[in-house]
Amino acid sequence: MFFTEAELTKKPAKASGVNPASLRRLEYVAPERAICRQPLELPFGDEVVFDTETYVNYNLVAFKHLPSQQYFYMEAPFNTHALSFALSRFKLISFNGIKYDMAILRAILRGDDCLAVKALSDRIIKENERITWDDHPFNHIDVIEVCPLKGSQKLYAARLHAERIQELPIDPDTVLTGEEKLVIKDYCFNDLDNLELIYNELRPHIALREDFGRLYKTDDLRSKSDAQLAEAVIRSELHRVTGKRPQRPPSAVGKVFCYSAPAYVQFRSSELTAALASIQQTPITVGLSGHVECPAEIEGRALVIAGNAYTIGMGGLHSNEKSQSAIGNLLDIDVTGYYPNLILGNRFYPAHLGEAFLTVFQGMVDRRTESKHKFPLATDPIIRKQLETEANGLKIANNGSFGKTSDPYSIINDPQMMVQTTLTGQLSLLMLIERLTLEGFVVLSANTDGIVVDRPPSRYNNLVGIVKQWEADTCLQTEETRYSAIYSRDVNAYFALKADGVKVKGSYSDKGSA
Repeated sequence: MFFTEAELTKKPAKASGVNPASLRRLEYVAPERAICRQPLELPFGDEVVFDTETYVNYNLVAFKHLPSQQYFYMEAPFNTHALSFALSRFKLISFNGIKYDMAILRAILRGDDCLAVKALSDRIIKENERITWDDHPFNHIDVIEVCPLKGSQKLYAARLHAERIQELPIDPDTVLTGEEKLVIKDYCFNDLDNLELIYNELRPHIALREDFGRLYKTDDLRSKSDAQLAEAVIRSELHRVTGKRPQRPPSAVGKVFCYSAPAYVQFRSSELTAALASIQQTPITVGLSGHVECPAEIEGRALVIAGNAYTIGMGGLHSNEKSQSAIGNLLDIDVTGYYPNLILGNRFYPAHLGEAFLTVFQGMVDRRTESKHKFPLATDPIIRKQLETEANGLKIANNGSFGKTSDPYSIINDPQMMVQTTLTGQLSLLMLIERLTLEGFVVLSANTDGIVVDRPPSRYNNLVGIVKQWEADTCLQTEETRYSAIYSRDVNAYFALKADGVKVKGSYSDKGSA
């Protein structure tokens, strides 16, 4: 069941089940790898990354033991007792394991043959069948949701500058030869290397989730995204406050509603005033997927201020500059606690949860603020760590909660609340842009929760006065960062020069770029 040195260095012949364009990828000399001869004797609880590969005549479960950097694997026909023991022995790290690999493992452990496992794999991949093993007894962390943005394991590995990234070298419907099985083993082992790279990058985020879950006595948070973590905390807090376990709302499919702007959302130009009226009169529908189907009158609509177009939509506000550079006294004005403060300031809440949601959410925001201020002053290391965990965990929960308002499977789901929040935020930011522009300031960029504006030194106090009045009108708060220059490919990719360094975003980032 384990590699021999001869297998590892063997150069396989050209595979029979591969298209010609892929053949060159099979002509390789496998790298030297440290192979564990007695994997079931490794220390209990050690971390291993794992992955599975499925073919009509071949199933593979491969592991990399992180402390020793050794690899081991099991393949069909499986010793299910040994496999179950191995899975129970270690802390398992996967990428998309909850939706895929754990389902494959369950089928293998119940004795399914290669054909049955391959059929299951096809249903998950090709038909998007949801087969999860939620009640498995293993210590398992799935990193896919903890990863920022969205993407495949290979995309994340590329963002982290992995040494080797390889697509599946043999068509998944091929009947593998013995030599082709070696190719798949080497491919899978390389995927384990890349998974280790991703996991190491995410260690601080996972450690925070472990600490925060213990502090709040919630479900296992290690495999949850920011929004999923937020939902778990809100569910726990609503149960504590109301004595009832919150449930998902009835399906909103087919619901039609219109956006209603708060009274403070007002513009000075006739064009923007007319646009606001048009937006509020446009029907918005919840589609069959449970998600909002935003009409063209809103989604992607460009609103023009002083010749600059700003696009609105469910994804947020953004300006449309391309290949722009600016040098001088520049100010980045960001709205702090953007979504939490929009929700609390306007008293937006999921209709089925009622105002108890606001009670819970306000408490989370207040506790985060209190912990953030207290933990730097704490002298007892245990109390300091607890306060720091609460501050950092609640920051994730508070900011991530909004994302679940658009999730039809969430207890926080409320499409109308989602639309009210996102459009109010965008229109509020457009109010600030309009006010600054009418006073002669040049707004260089805008994106979701902030703007960059040219700041003539002699007019700084005037600019601050406009921002303060806007804060009073909207119940939002801002913080500023000063730049001496900004160079943008577009609104999502730029680098800006600060007094203490450089801020980079998107493709200019050293690692983690889109």
